[in-house]
Amino acid sequence: MPAPIEPTLFARVMSLPDGPREDLLEFLGGSPVDDLSLEKLIDNLAYQSEPAQHHCLKAS
Repeated sequence: MPAPIEPTLFARVMSLPDGPREDLLEFLGGSPVDDLSLEKLIDNLAYQSEPAQHHCLKAS
């Protein structure tokens, strides 16, 4: 059984726009991903979706 997503990363996933969020959740459902890789995926999707607002989705 895969490890649960770290709560802060889960919150960042859920803050993504609908399309990228759905794609990422579908991917996560079928592939094991470590926290560092997930953080990079979130960063990439956030930047591709909203380049001007990318700084808003970064972890504090």
